[in-house]
Amino acid sequence: MIYVANRVDGDRILFEFYKPKGAIANPSTYSPSRRRKYYTCMPRSTLPKLPKEMNASPSSQNSQSNASSARRRPRVFWLLSGDETIASSRIQGYLIHQHLLERGVDSRLLLAPPFWLKELPWKSSEEIALTELCGTDIVVLQKLRGEAAQSLARALRKSGSITVYIDCDYRPENKVAFECDVVVCPSETLANFYRENGASEVMCVCDPAEFWSEPEEISKRYTNNSSQDKLKLCWVGNKTNWLTLEPLQALLREPEFADFQLVTVSNHPDADVVWSLETVRQVLDECDIGVVPTVGGFKQAVKSSNRIVQCMAIGLPVIAGRIPSYEETMRHGETGLFADTPEEWRDALRILRDSNKRRELSTNAYKEVRQKFSLDSIVTDWLRVFEDLDARPKNTPPLTESPITEEKEKLLTAQLLTRAQLGFAEEARRQQNSQLAWNCLKLARKNAEHYPTLKKETLGATMKTARWSTLNTLTKSAPIRFPLRIVRAIARRVKRKS
Repeated sequence: MIYVANRVDGDRILFEFYKPKGAIANPSTYSPSRRRKYYTCMPRSTLPKLPKEMNASPSSQNSQSNASSARRRPRVFWLLSGDETIASSRIQGYLIHQHLLERGVDSRLLLAPPFWLKELPWKSSEEIALTELCGTDIVVLQKLRGEAAQSLARALRKSGSITVYIDCDYRPENKVAFECDVVVCPSETLANFYRENGASEVMCVCDPAEFWSEPEEISKRYTNNSSQDKLKLCWVGNKTNWLTLEPLQALLREPEFADFQLVTVSNHPDADVVWSLETVRQVLDECDIGVVPTVGGFKQAVKSSNRIVQCMAIGLPVIAGRIPSYEETMRHGETGLFADTPEEWRDALRILRDSNKRRELSTNAYKEVRQKFSLDSIVTDWLRVFEDLDARPKNTPPLTESPITEEKEKLLTAQLLTRAQLGFAEEARRQQNSQLAWNCLKLARKNAEHYPTLKKETLGATMKTARWSTLNTLTKSAPIRFPLRIVRAIARRVKRKS
């Protein structure tokens, strides 16, 4: 018989006791699912001596549980929409996850695709595994979209998980955010859009700058570059923003501005430098002025201040178009310059010919963003959000009566990671990227190493990829067209060898 004190009432105790359905060899392995619940009311004098925590009054029990919950760090599961080359996934996902780990938070990446994710790689059956693994903890969905993501968010919320949706773009057709408990945006304009359209709760957490210069390095910049022939303007951006450069490029072709040179860093084919984190840092260090032209429209207006903040953090004076997040961060004439029309751009470039003015603006801007946009500061904001959400009372009870065992947790994690990689491999085959497909299968085999069922699934996907790779190679490299029966025979031989 297993007794649990339920409630104290004067000199009597309402007592729960569980009668197991079968014999228990080891009471420490007793499972709550193998029990029948009974209630009884017994005088204190007739009760066996109870452990100290069971004899405690309800108020003291509550205070103890409150103290333990205050000490508890939240557990956070991340479902990201892209790899580290995607700025939003890197800044709002990978960076925050890594620094939460350094602060002792149990943060886990459950979905980290090797490319931009259009659809979830899991089938609908994986919803059960995910809800069971996450329990009542926090699940972050970063820019996921589509009906599968919407169904998953709904299932997680129903099971008692705290769902957080991160978005930084205006996509009115995306309904996933409205299925989550909280929406987090890096700009107030986007946050207001979600508030006005009925999101449950909306918060604003800024994007951090990824790298910084020291004040001494900023001073040295103006000393070393005083004798250079041309002032370098630096533009860093995605190829989708390439058209915003056209007015500036036309202006720089005017004879008056022949002493300026524009350097572009992007994934656009016409960029001067191909984008990577290393090249961005190198080019920003070598340039004199950061430029961020903008275009009109609400899609541009909801953007975060990250692009100008990164220039300010590296010690560059900035000329930028006017959007709400930029105006909240930068003060015209004090920490940067705003320009929308060609004449405003001409005036700004004339002002920044003066090295003393460039030094003044960059120094003021660096001081302005140093505290608010440092990675430590932003991670603290995120930790505050997660701790606040974790401390709230759970609206929905969890699906399971008790926490899952460590072994079951490992199995569920391996299942989700393995099947995600198998989904990525299938998508890589559709993209005709055989190297990426094999890399995904390699990770899948690693995750499935100790689980026979998952190993069998991975082996099947490996054979499928081998057949596809063989056919693909023959199609591309054969000097003659092979009959289909020969191709199938070669594929069968590859299958037997694998």
